[in-house]
Amino acid sequence: MGAFPVAPATGTPPAAVPAGIFKRTATLVARIKKHSGYTDAIGQALDIIGAEQAFDPNTLKPILATELRAGHPAVLWIKGQADALEFWVDRDNGTFVFFLAIDTVPDYGDTFALPAPGQTALWKYKAIYRIGDEQVGQWSDVVSQAVQGA
Repeated sequence: MGAFPVAPATGTPPAAVPAGIFKRTATLVARIKKHSGYTDAIGQALDIIGAEQAFDPNTLKPILATELRAGHPAVLWIKGQADALEFWVDRDNGTFVFFLAIDTVPDYGDTFALPAPGQTALWKYKAIYRIGDEQVGQWSDVVSQAVQGA
């Protein structure tokens, strides 16, 4: 069995890029695009023009998560291009018969009364985006949060 080959000398590694490179790049691109001499041809040559983004509200689907804050559930969500999120809740009875809220600012804190002291329950949430006064897109997957009375 022969000896392993010796790794080549690569010299001194480059210095680490200072933190905030993406923010600096975005600021530079914004500055270039605002310049009076900027044209689409310049943007294409610099590769700073992104692809057209088609917005189809029918494809929207909220992604929910939960956590406890001071013993009460908080439903975490991202607003995106919608105006609001419509929440429904199942308070451990097996059906989503309770409209909970229409929330325009993430995240939603559920302040409903907790179970009696020593008792637990599993609250489940689902939501759908709203644009204007209309539901759009698809219902979220159901997320659950165990709650306990204090």
